[in-house]
Amino acid sequence: MVIIIFYQTQWIWRFLGFFLPAIPAVKIAIGVWIMLPQFKGEFFLYHFMLEYILLAERFLLSKRSAVCSVLVNFFTSVHIGALKVSLSYISEECIVKALGQAQDAERLLKTEISCRCDNDGVPEVYDFDPDAARPDPASM
Repeated sequence: MVIIIFYQTQWIWRFLGFFLPAIPAVKIAIGVWIMLPQFKGEFFLYHFMLEYILLAERFLLSKRSAVCSVLVNFFTSVHIGALKVSLSYISEECIVKALGQAQDAERLLKTEISCRCDNDGVPEVYDFDPDAARPDPASM
């Protein structure tokens, strides 16, 4: 049975056999077309794959953003917890220094959120008022 199928398709193998030795030459020709600037191969290849490149970039940026958000939330929670535990045991100089660092961090965060508001990067449900009253530290 197999021999009958082979003989029935013999003409296909003869036809393909003519082109198969040329495949390395075709690969070289495509490589030259892509690499040489006067043929604009890289330009066409880039625009052919642009949608896939942008999709990959968006995917990687979303994953990086998610990982960084989790890390910032985790370390902020750990820092606040450690501060609550050890606040009564640290010196006044350390408290002043920590307060200065907290104000620097607050300034950095306000700058970033105002930049995002200016560029329409913040959802509408988020109300950012830079002049809003801060919570009383004694109530924490």
